[in-house]
Amino acid sequence: ETAAAMLDLLNTSKLEVSSIALTSAIRSCWGWGAKQHKAAKYFWDLFPAFASERSIVSFTALIGSYMTAPLEDILSAKAEMETLEIQPNNIFAETYVATLLQQRFTDLRSVDAIADALRDKPASRLEAAKAALGEFEARGVELSGLCKKVKTALQMLNP
Repeated sequence: ETAAAMLDLLNTSKLEVSSIALTSAIRSCWGWGAKQHKAAKYFWDLFPAFASERSIVSFTALIGSYMTAPLEDILSAKAEMETLEIQPNNIFAETYVATLLQQRFTDLRSVDAIADALRDKPASRLEAAKAALGEFEARGVELSGLCKKVKTALQMLNP
């Protein structure tokens, strides 16, 4: 709410709102519960109004805020990124996979622990994550250590 009020104030005062401010507002939505993706989408939809360009940083912030979003919304955001020809990087890849799986990996250090955490996830999310990891590798994105562990865990669950 505070970020929205700040952007509204900037808008009414005719000050320039940059993509950095919008991305920061989106990032501020992370961890705010079941509706965080809706708040982030509100800020995301302001990019055209402020003539701000979207970047890999803004897409990463958006995807991270989609931790509670339906799978279709996550896939749609990535499709938009591809339409804009914005190339993924390893930070985006890690954030995207965690969001697809709706899983924070903070305390999960081993492949076995990751596999246990993913065991009860919906098959559609597991398949989307597996496909995304393969796509990122095919596009030359160097996977992070976490992404490599998730990939191995997904193979253990569904060889």
